[in-house]
Amino acid sequence: MRWRTVATLSDVWDGICSQPGRVLISFITIVVGIASLTGLFAVLNGLQGKTQKLEMELGLNVLGILYQGEPRAKTGVLNERHVKYLSANMDCCLISSIRDYRIPFGDADEVLHVVATDSALINVRHWTMAAGRFLDPLDTKNRARNAVISKGLSRKQSWHIGNKISIGKHLFQIVGIVDLNHDLELESEISDLTLNENVVFVPKTVTPYWLTRSLLAASGNTGENSLMQSRESQVDAIFIKVPAPHVFEDAVSLAQRLLTHPDYYQQEISFLTPASLTRRVKELREVIGLTMGSITILCLVLGGTTLLGLMVLNVKQRVAEIGLRRTLGATERDIIHLFLIEAIMITGSAAVVAISATHLVLALGMSVWPIPIEFSVAGFLFPMAVAITLGLLFSYFPAMSAARIKPSEALRDG
Repeated sequence: MRWRTVATLSDVWDGICSQPGRVLISFITIVVGIASLTGLFAVLNGLQGKTQKLEMELGLNVLGILYQGEPRAKTGVLNERHVKYLSANMDCCLISSIRDYRIPFGDADEVLHVVATDSALINVRHWTMAAGRFLDPLDTKNRARNAVISKGLSRKQSWHIGNKISIGKHLFQIVGIVDLNHDLELESEISDLTLNENVVFVPKTVTPYWLTRSLLAASGNTGENSLMQSRESQVDAIFIKVPAPHVFEDAVSLAQRLLTHPDYYQQEISFLTPASLTRRVKELREVIGLTMGSITILCLVLGGTTLLGLMVLNVKQRVAEIGLRRTLGATERDIIHLFLIEAIMITGSAAVVAISATHLVLALGMSVWPIPIEFSVAGFLFPMAVAITLGLLFSYFPAMSAARIKPSEALRDG
């Protein structure tokens, strides 16, 4: 049995070597088709992964409300009145808010995010504690100078629980370290919700004495006390966590209706949901799937038809050989296997070259191209399976026609 397999493979190899030009053309067309399929699979997987990350970072049942108008008109657009109003009318939901103060930190290009918030934020945003605790209601009530830092900042500055850090000229004690779970994924989608690795959370009731005169001037304000008072009541974003997915749309509609009340209406606020956050990514995924998918199908069909032409010519040129094999005892199944294995060897080797080259090019280009790319085992196995299926499909009928050739006619024609 082993000798017979080796002999069959040897015959297949001799058949491939007998017509290198035609085999090379078929090989190249299949490489192009499988390469486009591999690239399409990696890009679509990357976009799907980004969609899932964005949904998880905002929260599957979380609604974000934020201002999106001119920066200088931001003060007072959303404030604590809106938070209390929504909390009073949406008591089944968990509501939190943030004020994001961005102050110079370390090197000239670095920014420290001092985020004034409450104890509910950790539960709304689905973050996890790496150590210690998050801010609690007593911190807010007592205006405690306690701080929770991000895991990235802790690692970068070697800050730990119990250490005292200076924000402006005031000391805060670290009571917890929070893992933001790669919140930077939100950066390209909505900058107002972006928190880099330099993040410190403080109680929202603490007066922002870290605002310096230079920061006040950059904000277009000349009155230091007036700005501090307005910033203490201002809210940059409100987050509403809905208790169950099936009532999420109802909660969004309720929040929109509440904020159309004349006393609370603001024209330049937007409502951010997981669906709206990922809409652009999904649209991009559909466009790429349609365009690259069409090109991929065209390339695969071209490769398949080229292989079909190769196998038809192969059968015609080897009629005498087929007749001799049949005379020496080869069955129809042996003849079919001979041509099927030849096609699989061509498509399989083309797939290995195409997949390897495509993964290499994509890996080198990941830092250059803005489109996310994700590799997986399925990204290797699926194109390989398509290539083998392509070989079987387009070589089956030529193999069947070769198997039906009668030995006497084959030898006479030969």
